Amino acid sequence: MYEQPSQPSLGNLLGTVIIFMIVAAYGFISLNTEDALWFLTKFEETPEEIVVFCYGTEKVVEPGTKQFTDLTALVNAAISGRKNWDSLSMSDETYTYYQTDSAVLVLELRYPTTVRVHSLYKYFSHVGAFVIPLVGRHSQTNAVFGRTGEEFTAGSLHIQNISKMREYLSAEGICGVQ
Repeated sequence: MYEQPSQPSLGNLLGTVIIFMIVAAYGFISLNTEDALWFLTKFEETPEEIVVFCYGTEKVVEPGTKQFTDLTALVNAAISGRKNWDSLSMSDETYTYYQTDSAVLVLELRYPTTVRVHSLYKYFSHVGAFVIPLVGRHSQTNAVFGRTGEEFTAGSLHIQNISKMREYLSAEGICGVQ
C-alpha cells in the first residue's frame, strides 16, 4: 500500500523556527558571556576572609562566627538578586580611600579561589574579592567592585540593596553607621 507524503504544516514550521531562535539566542549569549550557565542567578560562595573598613579602622570578621555566616548570607542574597553591570570602575586611589578614610564604611569579602557571578555580562567571571561601599563614595549606587589580586575588574555590578548589610553591621556592633 502506498502512503501519501505529509503536507507541509505552518505549525511545524513555526515550532521549528521558535526552537531554532531559542537555541541561537542561548548560544549567542553563552558565547558572549563565556558562561554556559549565565541564566543562573544564585550566588552561593563562601569567602575566606571578611574585612570591614569602618571609618578608617580595619575590622576582621572571624571565619566560623555567626557574624561571618550572616554577612556571607546577606552578600550572597544581594548578589543573587537582580543586578546590572556599569562601566564605573574602582581605582587604586579609591581603594586606598576606602581603607583609610574616616567618612566611609566598606565591606570587603576575599575568596580562596576566584569566583564567577553568573549574569548576562561577561564581567565578574574570575573575581577574587568583592568591595562593597556601604557609606561614602559610590554607596548610593549600590555598587559592588571586584578585585583579583592587585587588579580591579572592569566596571561594577549594581545590586538592588545594600541597606541590610549596613544595618547588620550596626546592629551587631561591628561598625555603627555615622
